[in-house]
Amino acid sequence: DPVDPDIIFVHADSVYDNIPVVLNDGEVILGEGVPHFIDVAGLANPIPLPRATAGVNRPLLQNTIGDAVTLANNSEFSGFSIVNTTGTAISAIGVTNPSANRNIIDTTNGPTSHGIFLQNITGLALFEDNEISNIDGNAFFVQGGTANIVYSGSITNVTPPHGFAVLIENNG
Repeated sequence: DPVDPDIIFVHADSVYDNIPVVLNDGEVILGEGVPHFIDVAGLANPIPLPRATAGVNRPLLQNTIGDAVTLANNSEFSGFSIVNTTGTAISAIGVTNPSANRNIIDTTNGPTSHGIFLQNITGLALFEDNEISNIDGNAFFVQGGTANIVYSGSITNVTPPHGFAVLIENNG
């Protein structure tokens, strides 16, 4: 429910080996290890989400066969490290208002494995403060759609034989 989304908070220092994440509409998955602020009914400003552990490292998704994270309508995935995937690290296909922020994406394997892949998305797409490196495909790939897309962060080590740092095709 976009009005009252589910928030899943994943502890720092957690490690997930070959466990892809597929978000549901309106779902928010936050990794401990970076600051998160949430809106609370009746309060004028968002409040900081408290820490749950003494861990310091972002939760880690590693060695994923296929896409590591698939976003849904009005979903958010923030505060993770995604390392060594054979598919795309974060994908959003045919959805509205996807968001992925403050993630570290390092090493995708294969020419069709991208850092972030957005296809035919609409609405407002927020991809802020991400770090993308060592991508075999394209680091930030947008194909089709009419979304207003905000990207900030870094893209490094995208030299041959790697794909483009940013590739935008067939957008309205």
